[in-house]
Amino acid sequence: MAKPTESKRVISAELVRPALAESGWEWLARHSRMVGGFFMLGIAALTLGSGNATGVRRVFALLIGVAFIATAAGLGLWAATTSRGNAAVLEYAAPVVAAGSEVAVELGNFPAWQARTGWGMWLVFGLGVAIVLRGWLFSDRWWKACGLAMLAASFLSIRGGSGLFFGVAVLVGLAWWLPRIFQAFRDRRPPVAEAAAAMKRSAGAIHMLRARAHDRLREILGPASGFQTSS
Repeated sequence: MAKPTESKRVISAELVRPALAESGWEWLARHSRMVGGFFMLGIAALTLGSGNATGVRRVFALLIGVAFIATAAGLGLWAATTSRGNAAVLEYAAPVVAAGSEVAVELGNFPAWQARTGWGMWLVFGLGVAIVLRGWLFSDRWWKACGLAMLAASFLSIRGGSGLFFGVAVLVGLAWWLPRIFQAFRDRRPPVAEAAAAMKRSAGAIHMLRARAHDRLREILGPASGFQTSS
């Protein structure tokens, strides 16, 4: 007489709600309108500030750059407080089984770093770093832009990485904005060499004329005026 074999039926159980923290991409998708405005600010600042921008164009580029940095900081703080975290309790839903049947559940676990990032994120991050270095070595803006885009994509792939993405956006915005604001302040005061060429005088003569003018103004205004000469 043949021994009856034990039959097993594999059923699939699905999570009732996501167990892992949401990635940066998921957070951006939930707030697509606000994030779209944020990217439009960045594009406008880059467009107006490209090349040797001067005058009103440079002023608007700097103002929009400030708005971009402030928006990135605000979105970063908001993302850090509203991003969905890891679930404390796992809830599954499975098909109903017959009464008296046995149900066995097999669970697997991953290292924390792999569950949060994964090999794909590190691959994209490494490629982004390599492309940025190539653009930096050869002074190629196109390669730098592509590398930064890949780095941004890798940060957004991290579970809970939306705040990190906007934090890096603040640093990139400051790295773009600060040199331009310093250059704008330097351009407000014409260099001595340009003034000397326009007046057909030497640089030493320009310095002497400026010192005499300062001394004359101080004599006219008096010590009580608080007027000071500049070096």
